[in-house]
Amino acid sequence: AAPNHVTSVQLAKEIPGLDLSLHADMRYNGRFYTDLENLERTSNRGERGPVPDYTIFNAGATYEVSDALRLKLSVRNLTDAVYIGSRMHSNPRFREANLSTGILPGPRRQINLSIQYDF
Repeated sequence: AAPNHVTSVQLAKEIPGLDLSLHADMRYNGRFYTDLENLERTSNRGERGPVPDYTIFNAGATYEVSDALRLKLSVRNLTDAVYIGSRMHSNPRFREANLSTGILPGPRRQINLSIQYDF
């Protein structure tokens, strides 16, 4: 089931004299369930039970070096929060490890740098 509360807030600032733009955002995802019965008790394999709420912070900057050259830096999960992204249910009749997906962690910190050059 989808969470009852989801919030996203973004702030952005352009600094024209430096040809720089900055942005930051916060994303909150409330507690939710992935099993069909919304079971409170978590199983030892991790495929049942609530997924706790979590908050992620992201940030980025774009710098225009020239009309043709642009640099972009983005950081996802700025604080490197460890959280459960989802619990995937599996068929309980199959006990093989490769058939149970259980807890799926949310993505850890990711830093991307891109260079765009227009010919």
